[in-house]
Formats: sequence, structure tokens, C-alpha cells
Amino acid sequence: MKTKRNFTVLSFTICLFAITTAFTVAKNDPSKIQSTGGNAKFITYVVNILHDNESGFNCDYVIAILDDKGNPVAAPQTFQRGVWSYSFRESADVKTSRMAVMERRAHSECPASFNFRNSTLPGPFESGFTYKFTIRPVMLFDANADNR
Repeated sequence: MKTKRNFTVLSFTICLFAITTAFTVAKNDPSKIQSTGGNAKFITYVVNILHDNESGFNCDYVIAILDDKGNPVAAPQTFQRGVWSYSFRESADVKTSRMAVMERRAHSECPASFNFRNSTLPGPFESGFTYKFTIRPVMLFDANADNR
């Protein structure tokens, strides 16, 4: 009888822990992280670029964070080979969405090897938090390749 009561209490405790954890994970946004240090006055956006290797990243690319009207909210940054994470800051809380984009520069003369699956997050965005975006390159089909 005592063993049955111990198992009942243990089962109840495990169920309570599992339910609490599930609600906590569902409530938290994995793309939103509390900033530390002196960033409490800014919204920080971190753009991570997924990659298998550097081949194909031969063109001049630019990374930017855009508002819901397509305007940059911070100065765009030039892609540097071997750098796969870029940070941007905005100075006021905003309610509209933000999109991280990676595009080939207009003056780039090389043929594009990739299109990029840009990343969008809905607002609101709060000062003192860091929001993560992930850009995924998608290999372009080469119409001139021998497809045997």
C-alpha cells in the first residue's frame, strides 16, 4: 500500500512537471532572447546564414533587415566569406514585422549560384531583446548543365 502511494505521488509530480514545461516552452518564442549588457535601449536582430560550405558564395551579397514596407531598418551589411552571422540594431520598439534578406548586389557581374529563402518574424519587437533570423541558401538549377 505504501509503495502504491509513493508511485501515485511520483506519477502526479512527473505529470505536473511535464505539463508546466510544455506550457512554458509553448509560451516562449525561440527566436526571442533577453539581451544582456548595454543593449536594453535597442532591439537587436541576429541573422544567421545556413551553409554547407563556402563554394557558390562567389558573388557580392548584401544582408539587410527590412520593415513591412521593404525599407531597411538598419544599415545593410556586405557579406564576407566565412562570416555566417550578422547583427543589426534598431532603436525603438516596433509593432510590425521584420524580414531578414540576403541578395546579390546589383553591380555584381557573376552568375548567381543561389537564391535565398529569406526569414520573416511578426511583430511586436521590444527593446532589450535579441531576435534571431535564419536565411537558407537554395541552389539554383543550371539549365546548361549536362543532366544525364
